[in-house]
Amino acid sequence: MLTEQNKVIALEFYKAFDNRNIELASMLLSPNFVAHIAGVPQPLNANGFKQFGMAFYLAFTNGQHILKKSLLKAIK
Repeated sequence: MLTEQNKVIALEFYKAFDNRNIELASMLLSPNFVAHIAGVPQPLNANGFKQFGMAFYLAFTNGQHILKKSLLKAIK
């Protein structure tokens, strides 16, 4: 996948997440997605990450990601 495509997908993911559209955000994850989150003892698969995201919404109802610069590289 090209670097620019990675960037577009990542930005679409954060936009969907910030708009509380967890279904769309989940669809943008790769099939073998694994999240490593500080303070969470085990890695999360897509379903676990979705549950984490829902809890995040409840805790931070006005939360938004502010992305000033992206540092993505091509996957080889």
